[in-house]
Amino acid sequence: MSSERRRSANRVNARTSTGPRTAAGKARSARNAQRHGLSLPALGDPAWSAEITALGRKIAGEDASAEQWQLACRVAAAHIDVMRVRQARHQMVGQALKDPNYHQPTNAELRENWLRREYGWPADEAPREPSESHTIDTPGKYAQILDDLSIRLGLMGRYERRARSRLKFAIRAFDVACVDAIHKKTG
Repeated sequence: MSSERRRSANRVNARTSTGPRTAAGKARSARNAQRHGLSLPALGDPAWSAEITALGRKIAGEDASAEQWQLACRVAAAHIDVMRVRQARHQMVGQALKDPNYHQPTNAELRENWLRREYGWPADEAPREPSESHTIDTPGKYAQILDDLSIRLGLMGRYERRARSRLKFAIRAFDVACVDAIHKKTG
């Protein structure tokens, strides 16, 4: 049971945490999940329907029932989700590796760029060039890129774990349906 003091503090904090207030902030917030499209499963995306159908037919086989075919399509969609995450991760690291002038901005540079975009601050200064100390052209470039991208790679790992979990449960359901079909045929 929480105390009155804690409830009061929660109410005060909730009033200050209202999210973006400007139109630009609300528009940017609305695009947060649209960076790579991995939060939308392939089964819900009509662009993937042909691939899901083709792979589902291969998984289910010729003599599959409607239920087995539907479950095979779930397996196919989950498999495609796993492949999409792996491809997005590969592209993210690959683009950083191909960039000869790869630069991971410092926290100060990120804050300065944000202030410029949001408030036009400081308006009298020209944008600064990236600091040379963070430009990578050494044998340790790959390690530096992985270190710089570690948070984003961790998020990709979360998407992949979810997709693999969907795949695991879809395979189990498909296997159960196949075993039931065999039992019905053999009596």
